Amino acid sequence: MSVGEVFDPEDVIDEIKRVRPKVVALVHGETSTGCMQPLEAIGRACREMDVLLVVDAVATIGGTDVRTDDWCLDAVIGGAQKCLSVPPGIAPITYNNRAEKVILARKKNRAGHSDGG
Repeated sequence: MSVGEVFDPEDVIDEIKRVRPKVVALVHGETSTGCMQPLEAIGRACREMDVLLVVDAVATIGGTDVRTDDWCLDAVIGGAQKCLSVPPGIAPITYNNRAEKVILARKKNRAGHSDGG
């Protein structure tokens, strides 16, 4: 793949089938080229394989469609400093029940301490 190209969704899906990850993380839009990954087919495939799809939409949220539910995105992280032109430090995030279940089932927090559950 060269600069200015997006992944072929079928290539990504084939790799997910091969590796069988618990989570796939993709960047929706690349700032310097304006290229946007086609997420709909990847999202559907992740849902069918019970893989969480986490999307970085920092460069796209507020500037183009980010169809969280329609594209089966489990978590989307944005940033106010790009398309929204708001000072940095505000990071909109959304996640669904599938992602929440995984988050709540964690045994340790980021510092390595038990969450008590």
